[in-house]
Amino acid sequence: MTQWQEEYFFRIFATVALAMFTKMNSVFCIHFENFTENCWIKNNSLLNNNEVDDPYFWNKHPNKGIIMRFSSETISNDASRKDDDYLHIKTYSASPNSFPGNEYWMKKITSNKDSTSYLASHSFIAELHNPLVNSRMVSGKNLHIAMEYDGLMHISEYSARELENRYKYFEET
Repeated sequence: MTQWQEEYFFRIFATVALAMFTKMNSVFCIHFENFTENCWIKNNSLLNNNEVDDPYFWNKHPNKGIIMRFSSETISNDASRKDDDYLHIKTYSASPNSFPGNEYWMKKITSNKDSTSYLASHSFIAELHNPLVNSRMVSGKNLHIAMEYDGLMHISEYSARELENRYKYFEET
């Protein structure tokens, strides 16, 4: 993942977290594994709207916001158990031209702990994220779009709305 992709990822994640604040009362910390601090979000920074007189969520949130933490290495299972209140986010790099875990299925496993094949051989990535193996769950039937103002929306509903908006635009011009 390049630096700009990582920053974009964090901006989107923070924006969605802020937009979905009413559903995140029990989240105190979001811990990103295998990420480093970037110029936009720093380690142990508090995600909130920075207003003291906030009439909405943050003043009602038990922690007055959500702590963002970063680790440049994988958190051990023991550390995860100690931090059961945290929402753990784990990402992995994968080729955009193949399914996650393809290296695993092709028996091209390396000892590099950052490789997708290593992660796939030590997890359920190869089974869970591959639509050829897990077609019931990894399909358009289960695809949802997380939006800032409208929350979570199924892809069919989102597509219908976008098409309707485009037709309105063309009718007006």
